[in-house]
Amino acid sequence: MNEVNVTVKRVETKAEMDDFVRFPKRIYAGNPYYVPDLEMDVRETFDPGNPALDHSEIQAFVAYD
Repeated sequence: MNEVNVTVKRVETKAEMDDFVRFPKRIYAGNPYYVPDLEMDVRETFDPGNPALDHSEIQAFVAYD
């Protein structure tokens, strides 16, 4: 069996957020039924200035192999 090393990281940099936001497009590439979220909306959801986060917590993670 092949061993796969995966690193799960908390999104902390702009580059990591770019990877997080664009990941669904890679998964669903070629799927004619996929309707992507607007990247702007995803980024705003995780923006610390989002007023909804005054009452909740959120954290994005990415996994790299």
